[in-house]
Amino acid sequence: MSEIKTNDEPLELPASVLEYLQTKHSTVKNEYRTPDGHFSEHCGMIALEIAKILITAGRKPHIALVSEDVHEGGFVKTKDLVPKAFGNKVTWGAHWVCVCDGYALDPILGVPVLIEHYTQSVFGESIKTANLLTYEKILEFIRVQDDD
Repeated sequence: MSEIKTNDEPLELPASVLEYLQTKHSTVKNEYRTPDGHFSEHCGMIALEIAKILITAGRKPHIALVSEDVHEGGFVKTKDLVPKAFGNKVTWGAHWVCVCDGYALDPILGVPVLIEHYTQSVFGESIKTANLLTYEKILEFIRVQDDD
């Protein structure tokens, strides 16, 4: 196990999770695209892959959804999410991230960060997060995926 110290709170993670975050960090830094411009990654699949690694290591992660509605001119729309890492070139309507033991694990950052600091770290502002997939739902998804 490797220990990451973030905001004075230790987090012990399996080395495989840290390796995955760092390896994936190098692939997502190109705005989730291959060198020829095709999308090659998806935050939901990445979050589930991290969750699977954590579950294999005996942890109980969940998947959080970063998304917020805003009211403009009598209409409700989804707030634009602009990750700082991509220099305002990418805008999303929502983003998935794996969360375990109070930490967000997202290869955009490449290291775990406390969930309460996550959206500020990635998007430069506080944005609502909600539990999207519980640990039990992730297990169900993994079972279905393994059956295929």
